[in-house]
Amino acid sequence: MNIARKLTIGAGVLTIMAVILSASTSGLLALQDSSDAVYQSAEQQFQALAASRHTMLQTQLNGQQQLLNVLAHNRLTQEAIYSFKNPFVSYRYEVSAPNLDSLKQQMNAWYSTKYQPYYQTQTQGLSINTKDWLEKAKFETLLLQKFYVAENPQPLGKQQLLEDRSDGSVYGQQHKKYHSSFKEIVDRYGFQDLLLIDANSLDILYNVNKGPVFASNLQNGAFADTELAKLAKSLQQNPKAGLQISAISAFNGSFQQQVLFFGVPVFHPNSGDTPVGFLIAQYPVSRFTDLITGNQKWQDLGLGQTGDLYLVDEEHRLVTELRPYLTDKTRFIAEYPQFKAGPYGLGGQATLRLPQIKDALAGQSGVAEAEDYRGIESLISWRPLQIGHHQYALIVQQDLSERMEAVGTIRTNLILSTLVAVVILGVLVVALVYLLAQRFAKPMLTLHQRIEQSAQFHDLSARFHLNTRDELSDIGVALNTLFGSFGTLVAKLTSTSEQSASAATQNLQISLECKSSAMQQGTAISDLQHQSQQLDLQLQQSAEQLRISAEQANYANQQADAGFQAVDKVASSMRHLADQVSSSSHSMDQLRSAATDIVTVLDTIQGISEQTNLLALNAAIEAARAGEHGRGFAVVADEVRRLSGSTRQATMEIQQMLNRLMSTVDETALDLAKERQSAELCVVGSEQAQQSLSEIKQLIAQVSTATSTIALASEHQVQQNRQMRDELSAVQALAAHTEQAMAELHITAKQQELLAAELLSNAKVFRV
Repeated sequence: MNIARKLTIGAGVLTIMAVILSASTSGLLALQDSSDAVYQSAEQQFQALAASRHTMLQTQLNGQQQLLNVLAHNRLTQEAIYSFKNPFVSYRYEVSAPNLDSLKQQMNAWYSTKYQPYYQTQTQGLSINTKDWLEKAKFETLLLQKFYVAENPQPLGKQQLLEDRSDGSVYGQQHKKYHSSFKEIVDRYGFQDLLLIDANSLDILYNVNKGPVFASNLQNGAFADTELAKLAKSLQQNPKAGLQISAISAFNGSFQQQVLFFGVPVFHPNSGDTPVGFLIAQYPVSRFTDLITGNQKWQDLGLGQTGDLYLVDEEHRLVTELRPYLTDKTRFIAEYPQFKAGPYGLGGQATLRLPQIKDALAGQSGVAEAEDYRGIESLISWRPLQIGHHQYALIVQQDLSERMEAVGTIRTNLILSTLVAVVILGVLVVALVYLLAQRFAKPMLTLHQRIEQSAQFHDLSARFHLNTRDELSDIGVALNTLFGSFGTLVAKLTSTSEQSASAATQNLQISLECKSSAMQQGTAISDLQHQSQQLDLQLQQSAEQLRISAEQANYANQQADAGFQAVDKVASSMRHLADQVSSSSHSMDQLRSAATDIVTVLDTIQGISEQTNLLALNAAIEAARAGEHGRGFAVVADEVRRLSGSTRQATMEIQQMLNRLMSTVDETALDLAKERQSAELCVVGSEQAQQSLSEIKQLIAQVSTATSTIALASEHQVQQNRQMRDELSAVQALAAHTEQAMAELHITAKQQELLAAELLSNAKVFRV
């Protein structure tokens, strides 16, 4: 497998792994951030919704209280109570009244035949003990109920339409005078009933809706144990406390409906110390359900398909109705039989035991994921609601599966986008790595082929021309210089070897002649002397040539040293390059860390923008409540929201730019890692070239040593020849020794010839 393929496969695999890891990490972080953002948004929405419903209820109740205070200080109410007090007591004397027993029988007959069936119709089959009411009723109560309730010409449920009894009584005249005004107040402002109560006796002097409550006594009458009586007694004991509110309860005087009573003392215009009576308004709690649910438009409030709002009292009894019950009563009762519904629904009947309700009744607020009253995981918000002296819990909830549905959508989109990004980036990275690897490996492959070809054919005339501007080009130039020096050296070495071989052949021939002459010393002394002189001359020439060859071999050795140092410098440069690439990679890591810090700051800015948007939304809501006076403030709030949205958009764009920057930094770091690997490969190649040059240097040193040895041998021959010439006079005496010396000389000459032939053969291997 060549370098290009290794680089392509290795870098591609590493890059794809890095892309997958980066994309997976980014996707997980984005999913976590989006989940947190959705959850925080849900919390804030629930808190805002609970606060708005709380404010709406308080505003509605405050409006009713203010209206009641205005009525209590109105002369109409003050005069009405004063005008009804005495006629209430004297009514028995102004009409034809039966005795008490007869009156009870008549009223018992009416309650049994008329009121009880109507009561059962209104309450879906419930019954009431009217006999107990009659036993506790006093004469004035029974008498007034006889003429204004039992003998009322209007049908049951519409008896408030009677204005004038036309009985000529003072009470009848006062009733005609004030009834239409109080009835209009009840109809216009949503009260269920208005009652005028005597401050001393606690007799109900008058009420708009004529029924069992009319004319009864709250001290010891039929309704003395109700919240209405408790409120009247509280006003009697502490009139200076002003307006007071009862607890929410089912009122049997109004067909067991959940009601709330507002009471305020009424003082005489000329005396502000002692009240003459009390004005009490009966308010239907069923309106609370419409108020907090926006007339059962839960989706318009942002509660989707499963969201709900409801109110719970101090006894954990449900005050308002539940959404599942309102939307499908039959299905709700079938699925949750533990909740028993009354004639008007779950209000006042069902009990909810949730920790969140307990916390709200303790005055705490919060938002949490928990099981609701059905055992379903929900997002629940709770906050306390104070009505009079009584604490209530306002609960907002929504199924967690619906609330976190957006997180599932975000998760799917992130997974798809991550997979697409990984595939696209993987293909691009593999293609880019392949092109870069081919571009980088091509010059190295060319250099490798040329060096291998030169080594195969021992061609020192080969030259390496690389069309690059990097270290490979420098290596080619250095190899060209080295091969040129080697070629010159080998050419000179070949020439010297040829001369040495020729001289060795001559030495062999001379030694043969000397041997032959030695055998004929006696007769050829003069010829031997002459030949000795010629031999001396030739040996001197041979020694000179060998000296020159030794010098050239030394020069070649020096050139090999220079080439070795050049390659060593190249290796040092490659190591320095690898260090610089590592330093650049570290700088890329620092740049990526700085980009990450910027992303953190952008997250903080985005959080501030979201908070600003929420504050602007709350401000817009408050401005809308203020009406015309808050219009300018609403414009400012909208502008703040628009600026907050622009800030959030700009933050997202900056974050996208940073993501692209971080992607570019990662790619640059990857390229630097590849360059570092390439530099390390070049360092290894340089070290190999350095080792090869070292071996060549050793070979040249061996050639130089052999040449020096031959030169020394030649000098030795010169000395022997001189000795032979000096001792020619004793040649005959030393003939035997000369013959032996000639034999040795013949052997040495033969060896010299073999060495010269071998040196010449080795030199001719190289092509120059």
